[in-house]
Amino acid sequence: MMYSELGSFTKRQYDNPPLAPCDSVLLESHFNLFLLVLGFKIASAEMFNQANWQRVWAAESIPAMRKGFFLGAFLVFLLMMFFGIIAMIAYANDPEAYNMGDKFAYLAFFDLLMPLGNGWHVITLILVTALAASSIDSLQNALTCIFSNDLVRIGWNPVWITRILLVVINIPAIIMST
Repeated sequence: MMYSELGSFTKRQYDNPPLAPCDSVLLESHFNLFLLVLGFKIASAEMFNQANWQRVWAAESIPAMRKGFFLGAFLVFLLMMFFGIIAMIAYANDPEAYNMGDKFAYLAFFDLLMPLGNGWHVITLILVTALAASSIDSLQNALTCIFSNDLVRIGWNPVWITRILLVVINIPAIIMST
């Protein structure tokens, strides 16, 4: 933009325009959304923590548990390396689009996947679904464990109540996913 197009703004004013007054309703709605997301994040993190503890208690032995955790950590490392390399390849193919914000770095894998055939899309969909299902399974196991423990303390039969609870939770999830 040319300085003559700036009107009465000086260069310093143009680089740092004055901020508009804050809309308190907008700020409050963002804050409420932040609190909601934070609550879900903390609850999910604690449930994943619970799922990890279930793996600890279900392990055959301490060496088997360590072997499983080290193997899992190594596989996660390989997966992160794979996606890091994919992102570098995608950036090398079209650096201008990533620099200008036309393409997002966190979607680089899908940018490379798009020109491939439908067979690759189906394989990727199956693998992504399996990945999500394993995470959801950990959350469901943690929910079952937490509620079962509480129901046993009350003196109720936890098996059927937690099964019904999981069905009640899964029905809206399935509806939302379609």
